[in-house]
This record gives sequence, structure tokens and C-alpha cells, in this order.
Amino acid sequence: MVVKILTSLFVFITFGLCATSISKPIHAQEGINVSPVVIEEEANPGDVLDLKIKILSGEDTTLYTYPVDFKAGQEETGVPQFMPSDEEGGQYSLSKWIKLGSEPIDFKAGEKKEIPVRIEIPANAEPGGHYGAVIISIQDINARKTGMNIAGEVGTLILIRVSGAIKEEGSLVEFKTAKPWYEKMPASFVMRFQNSGNVHLKPFGNIEIFSLAGKKMATLQVNPNFGNVLPDSIRKFTNEWKVEKAGIIPLMGKFSAQLLISYGAGQTAEETVYFWIIPYKWLIAVFGGVVVLIGLVVVFGRKFKIVSKQ
Repeated sequence: MVVKILTSLFVFITFGLCATSISKPIHAQEGINVSPVVIEEEANPGDVLDLKIKILSGEDTTLYTYPVDFKAGQEETGVPQFMPSDEEGGQYSLSKWIKLGSEPIDFKAGEKKEIPVRIEIPANAEPGGHYGAVIISIQDINARKTGMNIAGEVGTLILIRVSGAIKEEGSLVEFKTAKPWYEKMPASFVMRFQNSGNVHLKPFGNIEIFSLAGKKMATLQVNPNFGNVLPDSIRKFTNEWKVEKAGIIPLMGKFSAQLLISYGAGQTAEETVYFWIIPYKWLIAVFGGVVVLIGLVVVFGRKFKIVSKQ
């Protein structure tokens, strides 16, 4: 059996997660689709959650399932870092609570199957977030334990919030423009948010752009897909201000960008930055055109006077 492997990273839609580079990436396998991509649940200590994951195979194959933990990486991009199969994620571990069938699953081309996933929350479970993934792979768990990057993996992320002493603590680390001034649009903005609590947070809000005269120019949504920031990590969010039709005269001058975000139980953070738009090439062209025009007026004016005297 020949399986064609795409090298793209595991992509998360409704959420991204807090962090970063993947040391052992989940690869997307052509012909195998898994849904949902992300599961988020709330639970109490001692609860048992019965979940379902749907798998659609585009070809004849045998697949293996196993749980792993994930955590925030170091690149602040929202991409998770998956733990080796024989390691756990410490305080935020979930994989040891995930119960799956031990037998491989055979698929015919075009066949869809639903696999049960049971999560058994211990009675003494630590409150806060717990993070794991169900991996669906063309190779068994022993291959993953060798430390190899295994191609042909897809999976579902699972985020569980266990009730108890929840700490929703976060802070705005940085808000800035990518550059202090721009020749032309778009203008880019970067927000870095730190989660210092014990459960995932979804910072969201707006950036409002104002001209020097106080006119509101635009409103940009921050984290419109409600991406998560995992505990003990920083995640970077970016925005762009684009102007589709600037008219004959481009935007120019000094502008302010006012950020206001909310997170957790009604907590907020705000910051304002300033930047310039200086279309210097356009200004040089206009200035040069004006100089040429003045020169022509002067030259033709002198010739007109000479002709008039004659």
C-alpha cells in the first residue's frame, strides 16, 4: 500500500492554541479526515466523559489510535508541541485519563467509522486545564516511542477544564506596530498575551484606528476565532489594517491604534500605540511635479512678456 503524505502541520480551525513550534509534528495524511479537530469540555473531579471521533478514509488502510499530551511550545504561534508517547505533560496532563480501544482499525476506501473515546477524571484531579490529543496513525505507538517523526498522523485535540480552584490570570505583555512608520498600507499590529493561570484563556477584543484629528478610520477584531492561550505561555496575535480604495490622495499622517481586550471572568487590558503613514514616493512625485509646473509657468510667462513687448 502506497500512502502519500503531506508535510503540512496539523491545522486548527476554531481555536489555535497558545504556542508554538512542534518538536514532533502531527502530519496530515492524504485521504484520511478526522472530526472534530478540537474538543473542549468542562468536567468535575470523578466525572466520566464519553466522546466520539469520526474517521473517514479515502483508501484501504489500517490505523492505530493512542493518546498523547501536548503543551505550549516556544514560538508563540498557537501551534501545540506534542509530547512523546511515553511522556506526560505534568500538571496539565490528560493522556493518562484517555481510554481507547487497543486493536488497530481496518478501513476500506471511502469508509467512515466512529471511535469511542472515554475520559475518566480522577476524584483527586487537579483543578484547571488538562490537554491531550487522540492520534490516528498508520503506525503503532511503538514506532512513535522510538523518537522518530512519524508521517501519516492526524488527530483530535482535547481540552478539559476541571472545576475547583481555577486561576484565570493573564496580562498584556506587548502591543506594537510592526514598524514605526509605513510608506503605504497595510499597517501591521502585534499583540502578545501571557497566561499565568492554570486554565486556557481566550483573549479577544478590538483595535480601533484613529487619525490625528480623532476620526475613527477602522476597527479590527483581535482573535476573532477565539484561539486559546495555554497556561504558563505567551501567544502572539497579529492584525492588519488594509484600505481597499485610498482615492487619488493616499492616507498620510500620524495615527493611533487603541487596543482593548477581554479575557477570563470579565478581565480587561488596554494599550495605545502611535504610527505614521508617509507615502514619500508619492510626495516626491507630487513635489517634483509642482516644481516642474512652476518652472513651466515661469518660462512661458517670460516668453509671453517678450512676445507682448514686441
